[in-house]
Amino acid sequence: IAKQRPGESVVVVTHGGILNGIFRYVVGLGLDAPRRFKIWNAGINIFTYEDGEWTLLSFGETNHLNAVNTIDDV
Repeated sequence: IAKQRPGESVVVVTHGGILNGIFRYVVGLGLDAPRRFKIWNAGINIFTYEDGEWTLLSFGETNHLNAVNTIDDV
């Protein structure tokens, strides 16, 4: 999606499992490594894609919610 929309802002809504994979890809954490980060339900996660490079700007922002659980709490 990012490659198809260079220079644009794109919003993607996804399941936690996909988000886990994207996070690991961007930070270089293998799929076989233990997950030591929380994936917040309804959290906002911001990635950028510029000049062929991914960057993680923000992960698991929940300030917009009153109370929230992680996918591990369900």
